[in-house]
Amino acid sequence: HNVTVLENVAYNTNGHSFLLRDGKEWNNKIELNLAAKNRNPGGDDAGFLIRSLRNVIVGNVVAGAVDRGFSFPIEGSVKEPSRSGLPGGNPSPRKDIGGSILNNVAHGCHGYAFILSRWLITSDTSVPLKGFRLYRNLGTGAYIRGYYVKFHDAFFADNRVKSVDLSYCDNCQLKNVDIVGDTALIQDEYKAHGTWHQCIGDPEYSSSFRYVGVEMFAWNDHETKYDELGQRFEDVRFSGFTNSSCAHAKAVAFEKKRRMPHYDLLTTMSGVVNLDDGDFPVDFCTASEVMEVEDVVFN
Repeated sequence: HNVTVLENVAYNTNGHSFLLRDGKEWNNKIELNLAAKNRNPGGDDAGFLIRSLRNVIVGNVVAGAVDRGFSFPIEGSVKEPSRSGLPGGNPSPRKDIGGSILNNVAHGCHGYAFILSRWLITSDTSVPLKGFRLYRNLGTGAYIRGYYVKFHDAFFADNRVKSVDLSYCDNCQLKNVDIVGDTALIQDEYKAHGTWHQCIGDPEYSSSFRYVGVEMFAWNDHETKYDELGQRFEDVRFSGFTNSSCAHAKAVAFEKKRRMPHYDLLTTMSGVVNLDDGDFPVDFCTASEVMEVEDVVFN
């Protein structure tokens, strides 16, 4: 507890570069550190792996990770041996409302730039994750799984599979977010190398589209029966999808390979803007095909 990790560089490490392992490490400050080119001998290794959000994680950078940039696999309980003898019993990091996660950057990661999984807050009291800059990653920018996750003031660009994957994400919010499919710089690079409209994409998908800005996989937890909103988009700006380097890119799409028997949470969008000239490439047809959605209403 109460440790400051400030202005360090971890370069070319085997495995995780910075690690809070057990979920018990609370009220620490991890600020202005760099994890560069960490290797992945064990699988799923990250520049920063942190199992509890009850910390201050500010201004850190991951560059060129072989697998993951920032990984937050939130634990249901504190891992052994740290949980033995904890005062007040064994707390659940998944129920913490979070600390200060602010202005972190990941680029050049071969897998996921950011993963947050199983943060199961049961009310709209979670602390927003703010100011992430996730760009030029060969995989996905942010994979988010949990309840009441708030992703604010973020920037995504040139991520080759997805910018944001809202997977099993109930009552999650994107607010004041910029999502760029292709920047002008990356378009010029692809044209110069003769790879225009040759998508990397995700092999899980059919050839109908290859990468997306936001993919939604919404669901309803029938044990808790939340009556509140599903995904919430507020002031989200899309660009670089209408005329992108991938012929079938989509700014917003639904998961195609998984069938959802109960899609009964409302997704709301306010202040969503397409900054490109031309049509806004949004795939609501998939929602109809996969999840039997019958009505889409724009206000």
